[in-house]
Amino acid sequence: MVDAIVQAGLLILREEGADKLTTKRIAERAGVSIGSLYQYFVDKEDVVESVYREQHSEFWDAAVRWVPKLAARPLEEAIALIVDAGIQRHRRLHDLHPDFYPDHAVRYTLSTFNPEGRDRASEWVKMILECHRDRLAVSPDRGAFLLTRTLGGIFISVTRERSHMLGEPALREELIRMLLALVATPDRAET
Repeated sequence: MVDAIVQAGLLILREEGADKLTTKRIAERAGVSIGSLYQYFVDKEDVVESVYREQHSEFWDAAVRWVPKLAARPLEEAIALIVDAGIQRHRRLHDLHPDFYPDHAVRYTLSTFNPEGRDRASEWVKMILECHRDRLAVSPDRGAFLLTRTLGGIFISVTRERSHMLGEPALREELIRMLLALVATPDRAET
């Protein structure tokens, strides 16, 4: 029943928009009574929180498959793919509920939300950076920490203050350039 309610909330957000999201509509779409919905959720914001947690968990599941493959790519390409995934993810989460997400984005950065309670984002980026040790200006561990925290902070700020930038190609290029300058040796940071 909980899954049906969360899926109903997601479908309403995607197909009808946040303004149509009410507990009554969620219950109708899930095929449950309003009383059943309130047995598991306090209000519609609680349902939205569960929708976002589910979306984030799906991202983690996908990342398990694609992040290890990035280690074999050139450093510039690996960082570009990390940036692309971050932009796509934050844009999708923002577009799902533009009023909810900016206030809660900090809960869904890769370094703060993870199902296992550990910093998998830094672990994965460290694994990628270790394959490019000869190109780094910092240790893979420090580089992974700096890269994930910098990118997470920027995405939070962009989401809260300038969400339109998530759709601008210039943001991607600026982030890639900045992150390469952050971790790669100066003479090798150019792409």
